[in-house]
This record gives sequence, C-alpha cells and structure tokens, in this order.
Amino acid sequence: MVDQELSLFHDTAPILSITELQTPMPGMECLWLAKDSTEWLAALQQTNNINTTGSGWGSPNSQLEVRPLTPSLCDLFQDLLHDNISRHYEQLSPLQLKLLLHPLQSLLCHLRQVLSCFSDFFGARRGSRTVTKASTMLRLEEVQSLLQKWYELCAVHAKADPTCPVTRANLVLYHLISLNAVTSFPEIERLARREAFDGSSRELTARYKRCIHQPEEVLIHCGQVIRLVSSMPREGRPHWWSTAIYRASLILWVESLSRTDINSQRMEKGPMFAIDAVMPDDRSVVSYLWNGEGVPVLTKGERHVELVPDEVLNHAVGLLEQGVSARVSDGIKRKLQALSRNWSVPLS
Repeated sequence: MVDQELSLFHDTAPILSITELQTPMPGMECLWLAKDSTEWLAALQQTNNINTTGSGWGSPNSQLEVRPLTPSLCDLFQDLLHDNISRHYEQLSPLQLKLLLHPLQSLLCHLRQVLSCFSDFFGARRGSRTVTKASTMLRLEEVQSLLQKWYELCAVHAKADPTCPVTRANLVLYHLISLNAVTSFPEIERLARREAFDGSSRELTARYKRCIHQPEEVLIHCGQVIRLVSSMPREGRPHWWSTAIYRASLILWVESLSRTDINSQRMEKGPMFAIDAVMPDDRSVVSYLWNGEGVPVLTKGERHVELVPDEVLNHAVGLLEQGVSARVSDGIKRKLQALSRNWSVPLS
C-alpha cells in the first residue's frame, strides 16, 4: 500500500513487482485492523478461520482447523486481467481492493513513461502516430477498462457502507490514478513553475496539449477527488489528503488557465453543475461526458465557484484550511498562494 501511494504522489515507478507478491492476503478486515496480538487472535477465533480447543493456544492439545488460504495479490490481479474477478466478488474486502490498485498503478506508470518519450505526447502533431505509440495508447485504454472494473467492485462497498473510511480513501486513489491516464502531472508542475514558458498564448496552447487529454473526463475525476476528501471527517483523514487536494486543484487550474486563452476556449452550453457535489452516475455528469452539455463549476457554501485560475487556487486554499493543520498542508497552501502571485501577469 505504501509503495503504491509513494509511486502515485511522487510520480515515480512502484518498487514492488506484482509477480513477487505471491503470499496469501489476510482474509478478514478485522485482522488487518487489530491493534495488538490479543485483539488479532480474538478476531481470528471469532471468524472461525481457526478454532482452538484444549488448554491454550499453541499447546500440544490444541486442534487447529484452517480454512483454505485466500488468494495472493498476484492471483487476484490475474483474475482481473482474465475477467474472472467475479469469483472473488463477494469475498473482496475494501483493504484487498486497496491492494489491487498497486498493480494497476504500476501498469499505468509504465505506459505513461513510454508515452512521455514521444514529443507530441497525447497529440499527433508530427504526422500520423507510429505503430509503437498507437499500441501504447491501445494498452492505455485497456488499463482504463481494468480501472473501470475495479471501480464497479468498489462501488458495491460504497453503496453498502457510504461512510467506510477505507472505501472512501480507495475511491480517491482510484480517481487520482484515473487522472494519470488522461493528464501528465509532471508536465503540469513544469508549466506551473513556468519552465521553458515564454508567457505567450500560443505557447500555453501547446503546453496544455502535453498536460491534459480528454478535459471533460479530467474535470469529473478532479471534482470527485474534492467531493470525497471534503466528505471525510476532519480527524482521521488519510495522511495524504492534502496532497490529493493539491493534485486535483492544480489540474483544474491548468484547465481553467486554458479557458482564459481565446484560441482554446470551448463553447459550453446548458445548466451549471457542481463537479464536486454530484455522484459519477449523476445525469448531469453523463450529459457532460457524452454530449458536452452543462457548465462545470465548484461549490463553496451556497455559491458556485467558476473555473477561473485565481478562483480555483483560492478555493483550493480554502479546502486545505478546512482540514487539520499539518506541515504538509501548510506547505501546499503557501505553494498555491505563491503560484497565484507568479501567474498574476496576464498572457501576452
């Protein structure tokens, strides 16, 4: 889990290989969450994974009845690849689903590294796509399909227990991983630092194409990250919650920055809908993704926040102030404030 989170938030390749993860996963959620060995053993006995009799645990008179081992993470991922995941459908726990994000993150990271070697990245600026790039893009779509299968499994838990902290965190990670399939966050940070940027509208348009692909889908994922994190209690949020807000907000900032450029403005029609206040299956989301109908906005209390660069950054700072103060969140807040000042000069 740590390997996956470090890879995601530091934009590096995971260290662990899925083929190395062959040991059975713990079967019951209560075993993962036990605070000490006594609580773990009590939970183990209650779930009937091991029934003990005799004078005590580990004594010569103890009789152990062990159920079949749970699948390894490698087994589970192979089932997902071969579309056999349904046979584990009822047994998969939120924490096991969290583990399953690791190989998906690893696969996506590898494909993104290959795509980053192409000068035009998402676009096709230099003639038609090469065979290598076309096949890589096709594999990227396959990973997105696997992510959708994962989401459908997780949605069952989310519906059964909407306030489960593990499931909420899982969904945030899912949306962030999905964003990596349609954005290049390292490119976005380079643009934010104005690296090799001359300040012209023409250059912004070119850089934007290297940062964001499928902007409608990007907006929905960003909105869901903000919605899910905001719905978590202040106490007990994942340690990376402020970094999740930062990534979603910076992506929204680049998208809003492109909207200030007359050359790349998109004509949006229809009613406003709050991307951070609707569920992914909401009618407004479906209409926007399929037909481009609707004007995406953010929510702040009773009012709407339009996707304007300064407004997006100010909103992000406000979201960071709503959580428990920590060095990481305070540092991110100062970083966003500095970004707003550095980009206060209009484009030429």
